Amino acid sequence: MPTIRKTINRKLTPAERKRHQAIRDEVQDDMQAIKSRGRVAVETHDYLQQVMQELKAKRQDKGLSLSDVSSVCKIDKARLSRLENDPDANPTIDTLGRIAHAIGVELKIMVVDPAA
Repeated sequence: MPTIRKTINRKLTPAERKRHQAIRDEVQDDMQAIKSRGRVAVETHDYLQQVMQELKAKRQDKGLSLSDVSSVCKIDKARLSRLENDPDANPTIDTLGRIAHAIGVELKIMVVDPAA
């Protein structure tokens, strides 16, 4: 069912204008932090996608099918296919670990200082 929006065209009171301006100012002050968190999220997503592609290559190198991996890691074959092929897929660390185990490789997570 479509959402019905009702707009009321009236002038804002001085108090409402002041409140709206305060909200805009607050968002503007937080904009750098918001953009920074967004960049980190994108970088993390890209890294997880890279790991998923490496796991796919290892699976193929070992001659394992999606069905083979699915039966060991208990992840649906269609979901595995989406994780391998969908650029918007968002695998969790747990999922990557389960897939790595099913393929017979080790997934290592490291904590390192960022490059200066």
